[in-house]
Amino acid sequence: MFDHRDGFLALRIDSGPIAGLAFRQDGQVLFVGHDRPLPELALDPATGDLVMAAQLDSDAFARLDLAELDPSCRWAIEEDGTILRTFDGQAITLFDANSAMMDSGWMTPPVKGSAQAPDEVQIRIGQGLMAPLHDVTEFPGQLERPDLIAEFFAGKPLPRPSLVLSAP
Repeated sequence: MFDHRDGFLALRIDSGPIAGLAFRQDGQVLFVGHDRPLPELALDPATGDLVMAAQLDSDAFARLDLAELDPSCRWAIEEDGTILRTFDGQAITLFDANSAMMDSGWMTPPVKGSAQAPDEVQIRIGQGLMAPLHDVTEFPGQLERPDLIAEFFAGKPLPRPSLVLSAP
């Protein structure tokens, strides 16, 4: 990679042939696709080190791969209206301008007069389709993110929430 200010080499990563290369919207992560133009690796663009927190989970990667999306697209709208952020595979469902929910369970807090997530929403805790399903009501206050919609569309990283099951 070259520094845009002076044209000098800023970083060299010897990775062999690559099929895709893209920066995350905030410029803090460089996504590299080795076998196909999908974000298979997430690297720190200053050092070339792997950024584990930005790696796609297997569900997000499978979703992007299955959709066969052009990686130059930023957003894709799925048949059910879910908006998919193509650079990291995260998806959000908007109920109205003030309320939304992500597959990971993140949701906007209740806003008077706004539509809300359906009463019986379940999320998977863990990786993959075999991870157990839980009702979001089992995690009071842990999934609310007031600026969720703005953060999602600004391209900010939204790692899966760390959850603690409430006592029965």
